[in-house]
Amino acid sequence: MYLKKLRRRKFGRLSSILFVLCIALSFITLSNMYVYVVSRNMLQQISISMTDYIVANSKGGIYQRLLSGSRMAELANDAIFANITGVRRHEVVILNKPLEGNVYQCKDHGNSSNCGNLENNVEHNQENLVDLAWIPLKYYKPADGPHMLRLRNGKMVRYTNFSYFPITTNSSYLLNNEHICRVKGELTLLIMVHTAVPHFHHRQVLRDTWANKELLKDKQMKIMFLLGRPKNENIKALLVNESQQYQDLVQGDFIDDYHNLTHKGVLGFRWITENCRNAKFILKIDDDVYVNIFRVLEELLPTYRKHPDIIMCPLVKDGKIFHNKSKWAISSDYFPDLQKYPVSYCLGPFVLIPGKFIPHLFEAAKRTPYFWVDDVYLFGILAESIQGSTFWPLRIRFEHETKSLACFNGNKPCKLMMAFAWKDDTMHKYWNATLVQYGKLVKKYANPRFH
Repeated sequence: MYLKKLRRRKFGRLSSILFVLCIALSFITLSNMYVYVVSRNMLQQISISMTDYIVANSKGGIYQRLLSGSRMAELANDAIFANITGVRRHEVVILNKPLEGNVYQCKDHGNSSNCGNLENNVEHNQENLVDLAWIPLKYYKPADGPHMLRLRNGKMVRYTNFSYFPITTNSSYLLNNEHICRVKGELTLLIMVHTAVPHFHHRQVLRDTWANKELLKDKQMKIMFLLGRPKNENIKALLVNESQQYQDLVQGDFIDDYHNLTHKGVLGFRWITENCRNAKFILKIDDDVYVNIFRVLEELLPTYRKHPDIIMCPLVKDGKIFHNKSKWAISSDYFPDLQKYPVSYCLGPFVLIPGKFIPHLFEAAKRTPYFWVDDVYLFGILAESIQGSTFWPLRIRFEHETKSLACFNGNKPCKLMMAFAWKDDTMHKYWNATLVQYGKLVKKYANPRFH
């Protein structure tokens, strides 16, 4: 009799606990967006941002949030990652035979029905999916626990609790002009441009003005544009035509998005490592940046004769870490104990780096967990791995376009090494003014038709 009462009491407590858990799960389901992780043996609900992409591994079943922190989950066998909430966008990762390792999106963005039955029969739903991005199946997993970032001075800092995957380093090129750097003799300078897919005009004015590959008479200079996959599929044909005409585009298999700039930078490191080892210097810029190339040739490059192992750039020391209300806000998972970044880093609009360093940066990217703030990752965290290198801070002012135009339109040579060109005609105004203000240097370095 006593045993029966004890069993009833235990069963009652268990029922109460289960009831409370059900209510809690119902409340959470109503107040959050979820990604449903479905496998043959289990079903888990995991909260994740709708703007995140997902990295997945089919052997061992590990996934990671790609854009703003990450979270690990163990899965069994094949799995489907599907957002079936019907809110904004439907993203799925399918780890199953021909679709393995890719991110997909339901064609009907306003209706979740196309995603709802994916777990029942993956192959029958292939026609309802649009391929979004290539995802690497290889991954790097350090020791259990928080990843530790070792700095060159021996200091160890906590990097992130969850980021176990390196950046994409071995996906296929969608566009690849591998002959860009094939020149007779030494290639003095390769201009590596981070460009947005629809910025056709930005790319064209760079080709027509200071980054023209035929500008220099005694030195050789080339330009390459890095970009990802367009969100608008109709732009693909225009990019192919542009690539065939100018043969200077390099396109990676990732969505072209602000939060994927780290992918774009590593794509550049990879491409140079594979195709452009003969470039003595690399000048990394954005596609809205004007550079007084004659001052670079006259003042900056000669510095490398005495200091061959420097990276020149506007340098940030003790950069503040933002966790909210900022364009560069990051998850608290990253550097959880710090208020400032543990590394100095270059501001991306202008970075001059010896070509010999690029393979080292690419190798470091293979073993360094992903971090989406590209300046910190590319020219901070990765640069820490280059033994013997040092930063050479440049006093470059980032002026508003109006002030920069006033400088170039003045009566004396403008001292700005670089300036932003956001309006369509600004780049040409800078360039025409430079040809007049720096006439002596133009004659020294440029071919006669540019005088």
